[in-house]
Amino acid sequence: MVFYEFIFKDYPTRTELSNRLSVPPMALDVISFTGSLCKRCNRLPAVLNNQGRCVSCQQTWFPRELKENGERAKHCRGHGLYGPQFMRLFGEGINSPKSCACSMTLCEKIGYSHAGTFRFPTKPEECAIAMEMLNIPAERRPKIASNPRNFAIAPWHYSPEHRTLGANGCWTMKKLDRYVDHHGAEYSFPPPNWDVQRFIDEEIDPPTPPGDETLPDWVQAYICAQTGMPPPADIVQANTKKNAVGKKRIIAPGGGPARKRRTQSTGPAVVDLRISPGRLGLGVMMQGSSSVVVSSIDEECTFRDHVSVGDRLVSIDGRPVTCIEDVSEGADAVRIFQFEKRAVAQPQRAKSQTFGTGRKANF
Repeated sequence: MVFYEFIFKDYPTRTELSNRLSVPPMALDVISFTGSLCKRCNRLPAVLNNQGRCVSCQQTWFPRELKENGERAKHCRGHGLYGPQFMRLFGEGINSPKSCACSMTLCEKIGYSHAGTFRFPTKPEECAIAMEMLNIPAERRPKIASNPRNFAIAPWHYSPEHRTLGANGCWTMKKLDRYVDHHGAEYSFPPPNWDVQRFIDEEIDPPTPPGDETLPDWVQAYICAQTGMPPPADIVQANTKKNAVGKKRIIAPGGGPARKRRTQSTGPAVVDLRISPGRLGLGVMMQGSSSVVVSSIDEECTFRDHVSVGDRLVSIDGRPVTCIEDVSEGADAVRIFQFEKRAVAQPQRAKSQTFGTGRKANF
């Protein structure tokens, strides 16, 4: 950890500031605020992946390919520094997305996909072909083959002719009778053999064009903090990670604005969660004729801290959930789950909550 005591406004260009911090210029483009102040100086905004500190007090917010001794770092996914959207934490996700199962250096250089990942085909022969295309080491193939839906494939391994960006900002796979790759070969499944370098060259827009010395806008928030001025709200908001918990909104039972009353609850809270593909780790059951509620939560559920037994699953990607089968729709892509939190019992009429004995299923 290195602590630099300096004034940010004295370094007006990217080159000057990056040299002062001893970081590559591209590292300035992968900054996301945590929403809190630095735990050391208690003055500047803390940034993600930096142990709760600002960029002045510590410089570990970005992945490095090499250690100080020249050895390759074990955990360096995203070291290409192509933008904050490829870092381990970004946007509204409450957890880092699954990393790609491949062993390709270019994939590791890009980083993580917060716009969703895909899964290996379930048919053994197709799964074997996909593993060959992704250069999966022989010793790892039996594990993937035994549970292919539990391993992720990054979207940049697929041809842009086969994938599309959905309305929710997440990648989905086109439904085609046959998939033709860039070599002209046909497959019954989307082949993960796209040229990853082409994805970098053709689909990633660098946050800052080569030769541009303009500083990223987050620096202005630091300058204001150092001069005693309030940081611009729009800049702070644009650079702050929005945790899914922060999307909770309180509504009244009838759909109008909530009103607190001493004898009643404040109404159900609605929580929107961005859920990665794969097993959910949730048990659900029918309550009544058209309500699906959480009946159990596994330890491996990645969002278990944000749901409770008894919460009602209201919708998935904006579509109402009225039966258990709705939960499995689109499970191979990132989805937005909306839960209505279990209502708080009225204090003067406390009574037990039951969740029925309807049909159950685990996902």
